[in-house]
Amino acid sequence: MDPVSHGTTGITGCGPCSGAEKVRNIGGSEQAAVLFPDVVVPDGGERTLYLDYTVYGTRSFHVSVNGGPPTVVTVTDIGNTTPRTTSLPVTLNPGANTIEISNDTESAPELDRISLG
Repeated sequence: MDPVSHGTTGITGCGPCSGAEKVRNIGGSEQAAVLFPDVVVPDGGERTLYLDYTVYGTRSFHVSVNGGPPTVVTVTDIGNTTPRTTSLPVTLNPGANTIEISNDTESAPELDRISLG
């Protein structure tokens, strides 16, 4: 699943992160988002979406699936270099789906990667 970054988001180094990089500057405006436009599953239904992230303090991701209303996922940690994992249930359609990670009003955590379970 290759992401498409928008707005002020960008890639920064993160030794312990997957691929040694993470996406920073997510949030603060509608344009500062990461879109995964082609999340393909053979069968529709509920899945667990895992978000690997780093954060200093308390921040929230807004996760939208297929253009639906976002689910707010709030996380807290005291380090911005140690990846952590949180999860949420999502309902996916058979075939291609889109997942957008954003926060229209505040800075979100930095995103390492997403995966499905």
